[in-house]
Amino acid sequence: MKGIFAVLLMLGTYSLSYTQTVKKIGFGETDRDTYRFFIGQQWDSLIITGQQALEANVDYFYLRLRMGIAYYNLENYMLAAHHLNKALQFNHSDKTTKEYLYFANKLINRTENAAKIYGGFSKQIRKQVDPHKTSGYAILEVGQVFSNNIAKNDLKQQGRQAYYSEQDLYGDIFYRQAGAGVEIIPGISAYAGYNKLTIDKLREFRTSELVKTGDTGILVGNEIVQYNLYDTENQISSFPYKLYQDGLYLQAKLASVSGFLVSFAFHHLWIESTLWRAVPEAFYAQSFDTIPVNRFDIAESNLSLTNSVYSVAVNKPIRNFYPGFEASWSDLNYDEQYQLTGKLYWYPSGNLNSYLGAAVTWAGSGDEGNPVYHFIAGIKIMKPIWLEADITSGHMLNFNESNGYVVYNSGDVMKLKAGSNIFVTLSQRIEFFARYRILQYETERINLHPNGLTNIQKLTYNNHSIMGGIQWKF
Repeated sequence: MKGIFAVLLMLGTYSLSYTQTVKKIGFGETDRDTYRFFIGQQWDSLIITGQQALEANVDYFYLRLRMGIAYYNLENYMLAAHHLNKALQFNHSDKTTKEYLYFANKLINRTENAAKIYGGFSKQIRKQVDPHKTSGYAILEVGQVFSNNIAKNDLKQQGRQAYYSEQDLYGDIFYRQAGAGVEIIPGISAYAGYNKLTIDKLREFRTSELVKTGDTGILVGNEIVQYNLYDTENQISSFPYKLYQDGLYLQAKLASVSGFLVSFAFHHLWIESTLWRAVPEAFYAQSFDTIPVNRFDIAESNLSLTNSVYSVAVNKPIRNFYPGFEASWSDLNYDEQYQLTGKLYWYPSGNLNSYLGAAVTWAGSGDEGNPVYHFIAGIKIMKPIWLEADITSGHMLNFNESNGYVVYNSGDVMKLKAGSNIFVTLSQRIEFFARYRILQYETERINLHPNGLTNIQKLTYNNHSIMGGIQWKF
């Protein structure tokens, strides 16, 4: 007990001493000590002294500048940007502050914010600060989606479950995308991308129709009446076909020196395909029948429609955190839907060496809505290579993400999406990336039974997506 009391007494004495120190620290001591630590490049000591001064309400330009440079040299670029922005509030024209803030933003991929700062330099200073600065980029990406949907849910492999069934299955998908982004003026950039999907599909109908199997005669009075004999035959009609989708994605970003980034996006899709419908036709099997029976004719027609997504996103870093908000409205497959997303990323070391992120999306249509959850983790495994892993779960029907850049408009419900990304910096201007995703879907089969009842049968399948591409900065 005496030992515990002694420890508590020591802690209490230290706490009181620390509190008194914080209260007593003033401008003179702060300026003297932080300058000494700055000249000696004692960055940790400078930061500790600076924090004590801020807690004692000592705050001025050179303190924030020195703390920003200290964090910059410790490669905590997010906290560096935080303090450098505070320094600019005291002296908004200081060249040194802006230079460090420019590179801090650039090193955490805040390209538009860095460009906004860069635009405030004179031509001579621009050449001194970053003579090789890029002002645009181009992306080329291709991919293939492998699906087990048709192999698993083909009607020909199912037993007879109903009098009538129909389904429309998605199969493999070939994807390609090309785009380019440019800086229009400092702090404002635009991106335009074209994407194309070629999708294998299978439309199937199971029908039960009367088939003549023979005839017989029955003696009625003095006459023999001839009757046909019928049986019900199960027939499956399968129609493999293609769906073609072309997309145009437009995005504009507006950045401020203080860190705000606002982006507006529009994604328009053109869809061309074939529509198959089973048209029932009532007929009498024999002239004296009083109850008609149905047979089905399969009608084919062309399908053309457009889909659209409008999205806006707002982000601003706060110390080592990166919160954001995103909202979108979409008209996909004649279904209007809105989405509201809140997201938060955490960079423990204040740079891109590691990060964790989470997002919650509320996706609604009419009076109905449901949440979608997303988690991501990334790490730099060596100098030119980064790895990411992410997972998304929820009821995702006609869903979009990444400021409307990615659209899932198949009409099937995605329940889970998980995968990984790899980014490899090949040079200062060229980056290679590859992505893998497994996506779990739920689709429907419509069954009609002889008693007239209809039920919707849920079918599940998995897609495996493999994509790769190159980004070139110019």
